[in-house]
Amino acid sequence: MTDLESTLRASLLRHAEDAPSGHDALHHIWGGSADTEPGTRRWSTGQGLSIRGAALATAAIVVAGAVLAGGPDDAVGQKPVVSGSARVAAAPPRAPAGARLVGLRDIVVAVPAEWSTNDIRCGEPMSDTVSFDSDKVRSCRAMPSAGISALHIVDSESQRAASFIEQAQPAGEVDGVSIARTPVAADGTGGYIGALVVNRSKVVMWVTSLEQSTIERVLDSVAVLPDGYVTVPIDPNGPWRSTRGRMLQAGLDLSIVRRARAGLSGNVILDIEPPAGAVVPKGSTVRVTLTAGADGRSTKESAARR
Repeated sequence: MTDLESTLRASLLRHAEDAPSGHDALHHIWGGSADTEPGTRRWSTGQGLSIRGAALATAAIVVAGAVLAGGPDDAVGQKPVVSGSARVAAAPPRAPAGARLVGLRDIVVAVPAEWSTNDIRCGEPMSDTVSFDSDKVRSCRAMPSAGISALHIVDSESQRAASFIEQAQPAGEVDGVSIARTPVAADGTGGYIGALVVNRSKVVMWVTSLEQSTIERVLDSVAVLPDGYVTVPIDPNGPWRSTRGRMLQAGLDLSIVRRARAGLSGNVILDIEPPAGAVVPKGSTVRVTLTAGADGRSTKESAARR
C-alpha cells in the first residue's frame, strides 16, 4: 500500500468513526440526551442516505482499489489506474449497555437485555419478551400478565402484519433503507402500541407496552446489519424442518441435540442458542435442542455441505 493509499484509508476510517453511526447512534437513542430528541441523529426524512448510512457507506469503500495511482503528470481524462483489493469491513451495530439486539433478516432493534424470547402462552406474552408471532389459530386462551412489554416480529406476508402495513407512513431512512412507522397510540387495553415496517426486507415489528417511551426507544433503535451478519431465523408457522432450512439458507451451521420429553413427538424445538433473532456472523454454529425422535441421536449440519 502506498503512502497516499494509507493516508486516504486512515482518513476514511477517522471520518467514519466521527460520524454518529453504528453503536454510537444506538447508544445515543437508548441513553437519551438532555438537548437532543431521541432518533434525531439517526433519521433522515430527506432524499439520499441518512447520516449513519453515509458513514457506513464511506467505511465500506474499497480503499486501495478505489485510489488513483497516478500522479500530477497524468493527463486529464485519462482512465484511472486502479490497484489493490483491500476493503474496510463494516462492523455490525452494537447494543447499548443493558440491551441486546434482536430482529429478522437484516433488520434489528435494541431491547432490554432481560427480555426473554418467545415467552408466549396461547398467543399472549407471559413476561417482557420478544415474540416471533405465529398465524396459527389457537384453541386455548391465556390472560397476559399485567404491565407486560413485548416486541412482536413477523414476516410482512404474515396475516398479523396487514393492518400495520396499511397504517404505516414513511419515516425516513436508515443506512439507505426506507422505514415506515405507525404513530404510537392507545391499544384499547390501557397500554400503547407502535410499529415499524421495512418493505425491502419484508419485516414488520410492533411493540406493546404501558409506557410510550419504551415503544419509542425500541423502534427508534432500528438498524440494518452489514453483509456478513445475520439474525438467527425461526419459522413460527412451520415444523422444525422449515426452521432448519431457514437456518442453513442464512449460512449458519447447526449442532442438534435431542432430549426425550414425555408427551411430545420427535423434532419439537425445545431450545435455540443463540436464541431466535440474535445477531451472529455468517458461519456461526447454532445449537438446537429437539425432542428425541426414533434414533435419539445428536447431529451436526453445515450450510457449506448443503
